[in-house]
Amino acid sequence: MKGSTSIRDFIAFPKNNMGRDMMIDAPSPIDNAQLDELFLKVVKPQD
Repeated sequence: MKGSTSIRDFIAFPKNNMGRDMMIDAPSPIDNAQLDELFLKVVKPQD
C-alpha cells in the first residue's frame, strides 16, 4: 500500500467509520420533492 497505514487513501469514495460519505453527506434523508420528481414513494414494511 505504498507505505500508507489506511486503505481509505486508496478508496475512490471513502467513508468514515460510521459508513457516511463525508464528501456528499450521504446517506441523508430524501426530500419529498425529490421523490415526486423521480416518481418514487417510500413504502414502510408491514409488521
